[in-house]
Amino acid sequence: MKRLFHSRRRESLVSIAAPPGFPGDGMQTVHRPAHDARRYHRRMRIRSIEIFHAVMQCGTVKGAADMLHITQPAATRLLQQAERQAGFPLFQRVKGRLVPTREARALYPEVEQLYVRLDGIRQLVDNLAHGQGDMLRVACVPSLAQDWLPKALAPLMQRHPHLRLSVRTLHSRQIVDSLVLRETDIGFAFDAPEHPALLAEPLAQARLVCVGPRLGRSQLPLAELATLPVIDLDASDPLGRRLHHARELHDIQWAPRMLAHSHHAAIALAREGIGLALVDSFTGSAARATLPLEMAVVEPEIPVTVHAMRLHDAPGSALVRHLVDAMGRVLATAASLTPQPADHAQRGAAAAPAPASPAPRPAARRNRTPG
Repeated sequence: MKRLFHSRRRESLVSIAAPPGFPGDGMQTVHRPAHDARRYHRRMRIRSIEIFHAVMQCGTVKGAADMLHITQPAATRLLQQAERQAGFPLFQRVKGRLVPTREARALYPEVEQLYVRLDGIRQLVDNLAHGQGDMLRVACVPSLAQDWLPKALAPLMQRHPHLRLSVRTLHSRQIVDSLVLRETDIGFAFDAPEHPALLAEPLAQARLVCVGPRLGRSQLPLAELATLPVIDLDASDPLGRRLHHARELHDIQWAPRMLAHSHHAAIALAREGIGLALVDSFTGSAARATLPLEMAVVEPEIPVTVHAMRLHDAPGSALVRHLVDAMGRVLATAASLTPQPADHAQRGAAAAPAPASPAPRPAARRNRTPG
C-alpha cells in the first residue's frame, strides 16, 4: 500500500509537469522516469548560480574554481549539479573552453542583475556595521556638481575626517528615482519634480544667462536671441522648459542650429566659438571666472530655483542638515546675476565674482523642515 502511494505521487508529478495541449488524460499522456519528473520541480540553488556566474565570467572551470576558492573537481561537480537543476545544458566544450548555450546567454543578464543587487546588500550591511552616520550619499545635477557642490562639501569633510562620501551626478528625474529607492540621502536639483514621498527645500534662485566670447554687453533681450547663433537648451531641462515657454508667451520665432543636452556641454561649445550658450547663472558665473567668456543676463528674467530634496520619512541627519546649509551659503555667494562689463571680463576671470550684496534665500527657506 505504501509503494502504491509513492507510485501515484510520482505519477501525479509527471502529469503536472506535462505541457498543456497534450492529448488524452493527464495521468496517461506523459511517461517519464521518476527522476525526470523531480527535475522539473527543482530550482537552481545559490551555489549553482555562483558557479554559473563564475564560468560565464572566466570561460573555464579552472578559472571559476579559482574565483570561488574551491578545487577544480568541486567546481565541475557544482556545474553538473547546476545543469541538472536547470534542466538543460548551460555550456558546450569547444577547443578547451566552455561556450554558453543559447539558454545560458538568456539566463545570464538576470543573474548579473542579481549580483548587482547582492553587491548593494553587502554595501548596506557594511554601512550598517560602521554606523549609519558614517556614509553620506549625495546626488546632484551636473550644473551644480562640478563647480558649487565641492565648495559645500569641503568644510563638511574637514569637520568629519572619517566620513565616507558618495557623490552621483544625475538629472532631476534620476535624482527623484534614486531618493525614492533609498539609494541617496540628499539631492540637489533645479525645480524639483513633485513627488508625494519627497520634501523639496528651496535654496537659491538662478536665472537664464547667455555666455560667450566678446559679448560686449551685460544684458540681452529675449527677442534678440532669435538673431544670434545661440545653443538651444533641451526642452526636458527645467530651465530649457521655461525658456521655450517664454518664447511661446512672447511669440518669438527662432530655429537654432545647435542643441545642448547639458549646460556644461553648451559652455564647452561656446568656449570654442561655435555658438552662444544659454545656461543658468550659476554655471555662467563659474564659466566666466575660469574661461575667457563673458556673461549677459536675458531679459525679461527667466528664473529657476535650486532645491534640496530628501525623503519625507527619512530620519533626521545632522550631516544632511549641515550640507544643505553649506550649499545654501555657497549658492547665495554665487547668486550675483549682474555680470561685469565687457572691458573687465579678463579681470573677472582671475578671481571668482564676489557679489556686493548676496541674494537672500527664498522666504520658504525659513520654514524648512528639520533634517
